[in-house]
Amino acid sequence: MKIHSSLSVASLLISLFATASLSKASETRPHAVAVDGILCDLVRTISSSNVKVSCLVPPTGDPHFYKLKPSDLINLSSANVIFHNGYQLTPLVNKLPSEIKTIAVGEVALNIKEDPQDNFIDPHVWHDPNNISLMATTIEANLKDYIPVYQWTELNNRTNKVKSTLSTLSSWITTQIDTIPVSNRVITSEHRAFSHLAKKFNMQEMPIIDSFSTKGKMRPSDLKRITSDLSKLGTRELLPETFPASKTLKRVSRASGIPISKTQLFLDGLAPDMSTVETAISNVCAISISQGGTCDQISAEKISSQWKNIP
Repeated sequence: MKIHSSLSVASLLISLFATASLSKASETRPHAVAVDGILCDLVRTISSSNVKVSCLVPPTGDPHFYKLKPSDLINLSSANVIFHNGYQLTPLVNKLPSEIKTIAVGEVALNIKEDPQDNFIDPHVWHDPNNISLMATTIEANLKDYIPVYQWTELNNRTNKVKSTLSTLSSWITTQIDTIPVSNRVITSEHRAFSHLAKKFNMQEMPIIDSFSTKGKMRPSDLKRITSDLSKLGTRELLPETFPASKTLKRVSRASGIPISKTQLFLDGLAPDMSTVETAISNVCAISISQGGTCDQISAEKISSQWKNIP
């Protein structure tokens, strides 16, 4: 059955690409497909209306387990270029058509080497806005291959505005983190996703499940270690990834006596109906307030508006 399914998908792709090759010549705009993370919003913001941008993994989708739908195959068949995060965030990229230029934006922009301690690179690089800025430069450079030269100046102006807004966002994050008592500057989540944010803004990261559980099962010894470490790190609230909170997080909460926050973190991409900047602000506010800090919403709204008003 698996072989038959694979052949069916392959046959469909061949048919779609044959059709797409005939129509590309008549298209007035290049077509970019943004696969995962925050790339859908980022590519659209940088390219504006000069590029048709299609998005694969939706905000509510899980990039780690996402499977291609027929509509995705149609979008891919007419694409000129594919942008994806890289660092194995979305395994399906290994099945994307090889004849279309495919760019691992995070990998090209950051060129991070594996952590020698665990041979792992956290793929959620965009939680540090400074990394997004580098990714913007990579996107700009590659889009130039598909748009007329007379549009390059406009593209560069938008990219610079994107980077300026991200710089302002980075400064805003520093200000919020500074309001958290030093003894409480820790990001406690279920999975490892905020290492880039933690490293940039001098915080500790406590990914409960990824750090302590074995094969998805939390042993009593794991729970004991977690409870001890949460106390040492000054964790005031446990930040859920979903609502209702997972059974694992509830179990940790009962054992440690630490309450579960009423605010959700968004690890794997954009929050529903939010931009890149709004998602970052939402996460930082959740972290800061849960750990005894504050969140300057007035300044945050100005930064969000600045992002939305990039022409």
